[in-house]
Amino acid sequence: MRLSGSQMKRIVALALTLSVASLLTFKSLAAPGVKDRSVDAIGWEWILGQELTGALSIKHGGVTVNGNSVQSGATILSASTISTDSNGDVIIDLGVLGRIELRGHTTVTLTFSPGMVNIKSECERTEIQVTTGQVNVTSPENEILLAGKKKTYRGNVDASTAGATDFIVDCKGRKPVALWLGLGLAGSLGLALGIAKGVATGSSTGDGTGSSSGGSNNPPPTTPTQP
Repeated sequence: MRLSGSQMKRIVALALTLSVASLLTFKSLAAPGVKDRSVDAIGWEWILGQELTGALSIKHGGVTVNGNSVQSGATILSASTISTDSNGDVIIDLGVLGRIELRGHTTVTLTFSPGMVNIKSECERTEIQVTTGQVNVTSPENEILLAGKKKTYRGNVDASTAGATDFIVDCKGRKPVALWLGLGLAGSLGLALGIAKGVATGSSTGDGTGSSSGGSNNPPPTTPTQP
C-alpha cells in the first residue's frame, strides 16, 4: 500500500504535534517549584497517582471499620466508617495529612480527596480538639479551629483538613445501649408487678365486703315454740 503525498504530510504533522505536546507536558511537570509544592501539600501518594490510605493504631479498647472488628495495622480506605467501643481509643495516621485520634463511643466517616481529608461524626455531641494545624468546620457551624482550640458541638459535625493536622474527635453524651435496655426491662417488670398487686388487693376487698353484706341480709333462723 503506497501513501500519497498529502497523506504522508498529514501523518508527519500529526507525529510532530504529538511530540511537541509531550515535550510541553514533561516541561510543565519539571518546572521549578511545582514538584516541591506538590510534595509539601499532598505528598508523593498523589503525585504517583496512588490512593491515599490511613493506618489504624489501637491504643486500647475495640474498634470496627464498616461494621467489622479490626486490629492495629488495619488499612483505612476512603469512605470508611470507624467506630470505637466504650473503652476505645485509636489513632488513624494519614501520613502528610496528619493524624486523627478517636476516643470512646465515637463514630466517624472519613473521605479522602487530593490533598484533603473530610470527616463526619455521628454523635449526640461532638468534641473536636486540635493539637497541630487547623480543622475547617462546615457544619453545624462554619468556622476554623486552630491548634490549641477545643470545642463541643451539638449533634454531628462535618469538617476537613488540608494536611499536617493532628486532632481528636470525641463523641459526648451517648448512653450505653445495655443500660437503657436494663432500665426498660426493670420498668416493665415493676409496672407488671404493680398491676398484679392492684388486682389481687381489689379481689380481696370485694370478697370481704360481699360476706359482710350477706350476713346482714340473712337473719339467723328462730326455734319454733311448743303450743
